[in-house]
Amino acid sequence: MTFLGSFKKMFGPKGGDERSDLEKKVRASPNDPQLRQKLALVLLKQREVLEGVNELAKAGELYEKDGFAGKAISVLRQLLKYDIENIEIQQRLIGLLARQGLTGDAQVEFEKFAGGLAHKLTDDQKIDFFSRMAESLPGSPLPQLFIVDILLPQHKLHEAVSALSKAVDPAVASGDVARYSERLRAFVAAAGESVDHLEPCGFLWYRIGNASQGETFFLKVREAATAADDTDRVEAIDRVMTAIADGWDVGSARVLGFGEALAKLAEPAIPAASRFGGEPGFVSPPPDGGGQASGRGVEVDEGQTEAEEDASMVQDALGRLQAKVDEEIGESDYETRYNLGIAYKEMGLLGEALKEFRIAARRADLRLGATTLLADVMAEQGDVESALSELDALVGSGDIDDTGIRDVRYHKAILLEKAGRTDEAAELFAAISTESPGYRDVRARAERLGR
Repeated sequence: MTFLGSFKKMFGPKGGDERSDLEKKVRASPNDPQLRQKLALVLLKQREVLEGVNELAKAGELYEKDGFAGKAISVLRQLLKYDIENIEIQQRLIGLLARQGLTGDAQVEFEKFAGGLAHKLTDDQKIDFFSRMAESLPGSPLPQLFIVDILLPQHKLHEAVSALSKAVDPAVASGDVARYSERLRAFVAAAGESVDHLEPCGFLWYRIGNASQGETFFLKVREAATAADDTDRVEAIDRVMTAIADGWDVGSARVLGFGEALAKLAEPAIPAASRFGGEPGFVSPPPDGGGQASGRGVEVDEGQTEAEEDASMVQDALGRLQAKVDEEIGESDYETRYNLGIAYKEMGLLGEALKEFRIAARRADLRLGATTLLADVMAEQGDVESALSELDALVGSGDIDDTGIRDVRYHKAILLEKAGRTDEAAELFAAISTESPGYRDVRARAERLGR
């Protein structure tokens, strides 16, 4: 050993003493994440990888528990450098990023894992992982679409339909319809001539706004029913197709078969016109909304009265529910309020959803998700300007990072396009594409809108 080396050994910092000192401090304060993180770094320098990784994992848990999400994310990223194949840590990181509203980062981590380490898992392990990721990333269709990719080669078509059904709403909401359509076409190819599987495909095409494809599949199912001389089924298909032609939004019904569709049409709150006449629940209103009541008109009035009574009962029950929520939960449980807002939105109770999202947006880590959902609800109510104002205010608030700002701008462009303001949408998609060329489908959207 050189003289300099001997000098360093004698008088330099003693790693063993540092480790021993930190271990004593950790034993005295086991819930101090900073101490555990420091101890982990010392252990890793000494190539005690297993022990160091364990200490990092504990530090990450403690940071998250104490509300220091940013530090927890940093520790989890650091941990993955040493234990890159740790699936549980990957899942925790993605979930934590999503809960912080960093959906862009969460999706990047998820896609990175899906395109890399996921190949080391069995198909069952992949499905389990992707299912858990679907819970962490409810706004992304990708986890369910990856499940479809696994199920199709196994010809598990019923399970694949279920995954496609779960993926359709987030695909539409996020604007990721292109990838969804790709998986739906793959499913059609796998289904072949199976009418049982072509039927839900038609309804799924309608749900993503492709009415022509949906009608094509409905006609294929009708041809099969005609060939089988199944007159009842043909009549059912005709009744559904007639209702669609007369303005019924079958996509919003969220059904996968003609039986379900007929049940929806028979509900008093969703009357639909029919060419066949004479069937309860399929009464055509007068074209001008008025006119003299006939015998059929009496049935319409009775139906309307019953519907009004049902609506009153629903409002009464809703009022009691909200009072109970305010009493037992209050306004401080922001996460429960956020989830309640989502439930209201799915039930079509938009006014109630608005209230819950406004409350949830008070919490920093929920602000991004709650505000974008708030904007969606406003747009559904027809108040696009207020929706855009909410998104602009969020971008200018300084409460979200650059990734979050990019996600919000993309969301704004989607709303602009849906509102028919295609020039503004195209300009925004083009700007995002210039700044982040590989981000989602911005380039394709900009080109499609003429930019």
